[in-house]
Amino acid sequence: MKRLFLLLAFCLGELHAAEPLLEKSAVFPPGMNGIARYRIPGIVVTTKGTVLAYSEARRNSSADWGEIEVHLRRSTDGGKTWQEPKQIAHSGTRIEGNPHKKKDGGARE
Repeated sequence: MKRLFLLLAFCLGELHAAEPLLEKSAVFPPGMNGIARYRIPGIVVTTKGTVLAYSEARRNSSADWGEIEVHLRRSTDGGKTWQEPKQIAHSGTRIEGNPHKKKDGGARE
């Protein structure tokens, strides 16, 4: 029984000393670089190990019909540090409001 206890204590000590498997990182926090909200993120890892994170960037508000851009951040150290976000796409001309809504409030056909 004493041997079992020592083995268990050793194993638990080894598990505790190991590096964590997962670490959290706020890659696109709200308010960063004047962006009101980042939404719908995605992440890919290249064959060379570069981590690319992308997200829809709502510049002025979280509204569905607000100004929308797509931003990208890059990490070459497995996600421990990130380069500054870069705008990689913008959906059309800069507009605010629902472009498919009639002026009188009814839906366009």
